[in-house]
Amino acid sequence: MSEYAPGSTMVPGNFPARNRIIASLSDALIVVEAAEKGGALITAEIAYSYNKDVFAVPGNLQSPFSEGCNHLIRKMKASIYTGPNDIAETLFWSKPGEKKIKKPILDLAGRDEEDTAILRLLLEKGESEIDQISYQTEIPLGLLSSRLLSLEFEGIVKSLPGKKV
Repeated sequence: MSEYAPGSTMVPGNFPARNRIIASLSDALIVVEAAEKGGALITAEIAYSYNKDVFAVPGNLQSPFSEGCNHLIRKMKASIYTGPNDIAETLFWSKPGEKKIKKPILDLAGRDEEDTAILRLLLEKGESEIDQISYQTEIPLGLLSSRLLSLEFEGIVKSLPGKKV
């Protein structure tokens, strides 16, 4: 897929434009191998900037073709990919013939003030950086981190790469 007409000469400088299209059309992106610099990392960075789910296959620390994947994971711009269930779980997919997996409906009744403020913000804005949640809810970072961890243990929120929830 490209912005250029079929039969156009392949020019390496045009690849990032194509990568932008691939990232925007994808529900999730998996980087299997990537050198420290390369097209796969460009696509991953673009997908990350579009708030797409990015996964990377961790690799041998000595392999130059694992440096990019390991970097994405280290910088928390990608989740570790261990198999197809990672994507199915993240995107709420179900197997053919299985009952469709639905995102859980959240009941705020009985929740304390901090949890309610956090969850209302996330429902309104979608995923957010922890610093922004703290600023907008006026909950100190230490308390917020503790509340988010509890909510994650309950399966209500999920920690995402880039200090996002």
